[in-house]
Amino acid sequence: MMIGDDIIGHQKIVRFLEQSLSEGKLAHAYLFVGPPHAGKTKVAARFAAALLGRTESQRVGPEDDFAAVRTHPDFFLLEREVDDETGKMKRDIGIGAISSEGREARADGPGLLERVSQSAFLGGRKVAVVLEADHLNASSANAMLKLLEEPPRETIFILVAAQEQRLPTTVVSRTVLLRFGLVPEAEIRKALLARGLSSDDTAFALSYANGRPGVALALAGDGEARDALRERSARFHALFSSTVPERFAVARDLLGKNKSGYDGKEQMKEELALWLSLLRRALLARYLPGDAAAPFDSLARISTSKLLALADRTAQAKRDLDMNINPALAVENLLLAFEA
Repeated sequence: MMIGDDIIGHQKIVRFLEQSLSEGKLAHAYLFVGPPHAGKTKVAARFAAALLGRTESQRVGPEDDFAAVRTHPDFFLLEREVDDETGKMKRDIGIGAISSEGREARADGPGLLERVSQSAFLGGRKVAVVLEADHLNASSANAMLKLLEEPPRETIFILVAAQEQRLPTTVVSRTVLLRFGLVPEAEIRKALLARGLSSDDTAFALSYANGRPGVALALAGDGEARDALRERSARFHALFSSTVPERFAVARDLLGKNKSGYDGKEQMKEELALWLSLLRRALLARYLPGDAAAPFDSLARISTSKLLALADRTAQAKRDLDMNINPALAVENLLLAFEA
């Protein structure tokens, strides 16, 4: 069964999975690793649908990658949940999501272990997809390891993660690891134009996608998203003509009142990712004239060596946010370098 008809890039991986399906040489567990919005979740959804015999005509709801299998009785999707008290996404996937015997047992039903241990409702395969598997905490990762060590009969697990290093090596070693890289711009451009998008919208989407088809598709098809990104970009460029207190105020707004809070850190990491993208575009315009959008005047006045240094420091600040470093301090140290 074909799974890659609407996948942008990653054709080697798609062909491998299709061949495994056609030859019946399937592993009990796969780990899809790659940057956010690169396409790994969409491939996981298409692979899951093919494993459960879903046809092309049953692929509905382009806004939901898993629409074709969400209601299948032998499909199980595990993902981070929203905290009822805060309304925010929980930081981790707790043990209760894997096993109802865990200390954090879910109130809404059995965990993944109990569900996949039952016989297949339709008598065939069972497929379990774990999104953001790198957010499993120590207890839930250990429970996941036990599942992979002794998988229930006719059950295939698909783990999806952005950072392989956040998963225990014991978990990784019990999967077929498939790495999803960034997609060449030419492939994304061809796919966007084939979908009937205008040249202008395609060009704008490509300038920010940095090899991530999901970002390009979202921007190309959403005018409000493009406007929001333009505002965020303008805020970045304004940093170079702002005073130090004004720059620090921007950091406080992005981090929120609780500067060490998880949500504020995640928002700041997204912002730093955008800053890196804008610095990259400016550098490309220096090295590849005509192949990248011209930078704003704020960056045109900065030397190439300083742009490179800023990119390095921005990347380091982003890494610092993943460590036990005060987020406000990490960002403020970076912002001290933002002088035109």
